Amino acid sequence: MGTSYNSKRKRRIHNLLEQMPRTAPPGKKTYKDVRTKLDLLKALDTLSLRDRTVLKLTFGVDCDGEHTSEEIASKLDLTPTEAEEIKVRALATLANEVHDLRETYNAIQ
Repeated sequence: MGTSYNSKRKRRIHNLLEQMPRTAPPGKKTYKDVRTKLDLLKALDTLSLRDRTVLKLTFGVDCDGEHTSEEIASKLDLTPTEAEEIKVRALATLANEVHDLRETYNAIQ
């Protein structure tokens, strides 16, 4: 049987990342930097739109800086407590997803 497209794609990405230097001069990306960013982007895609939005606002990703739970609640029509609960749950999900992605990368080496 042939290798699946996703498996080939993962191997190609892994091979490209392996070719990157492990250390880099200031301002340059390393293998670890790029791999971590790829892992995070893939993991973010597994979250619901609301969870993803809360995290992006919390950490200032693709917006005008970091936001407090109160600011997020106001923007998303939530209570600050709900915004905080979503953040905590989304971070836990994100951590699990990144761990799973790392295990997948290690398995195809």
